Amino acid sequence: MKTYILIPMFVLQICHATLAQTDPPEKKATYHTWIKTYEGRAPVTGALYEVNDSSITISTISPTRIGSSAKIDMSKIDARSIDVIKIRNEKSTHMGILIGAITGLAVGAAIEITLAMVWPIRYRSHLPILP
Repeated sequence: MKTYILIPMFVLQICHATLAQTDPPEKKATYHTWIKTYEGRAPVTGALYEVNDSSITISTISPTRIGSSAKIDMSKIDARSIDVIKIRNEKSTHMGILIGAITGLAVGAAIEITLAMVWPIRYRSHLPILP
């Protein structure tokens, strides 16, 4: 009799524990920012944290490290004092390298195929062979 009660209770406890699981929070994109002001001091660099009508807030550490014990330094810059602002997505450099490598490989292969079709074998025989 006890087993008839214990098995359903055990199954109900497992079901309750699985319902408590939630999806992880969606990671927001990180934008690296460089801001130069009219005052002429060194440019402020960091991750874009908040944008308002009158100011921009930048954190000096990446938002992925917020849970660590590192101190977060926030810089609030008035919008009227901004001279130059540069914003770049975190993954844009990696994508640029990948696109450049694939494009270079495709162009190199197209040139090699074109030269192999255009030049006869007798003219290619005296070309130096590169290692």
